[in-house]
Amino acid sequence: VYRFNDANRKVNLVGNCIKTEADAKPHHIIFHPNKSLAFLRNELNSTTNVYRIHVLCEQSEYL
Repeated sequence: VYRFNDANRKVNLVGNCIKTEADAKPHHIIFHPNKSLAFLRNELNSTTNVYRIHVLCEQSEYL
């Protein structure tokens, strides 16, 4: 997960907080308009993971 820094106009790594199965091969992520949910499509096992995003504490929760 990355955050854009307006002050220095750079993208900074916040953390590697979205986990998937080793053989899933994540392919595409879409964020809900209110930015509290993320939907991750996995290419190899044809699944979709749903995550609740906690922006203030920079964490995600697998649903």
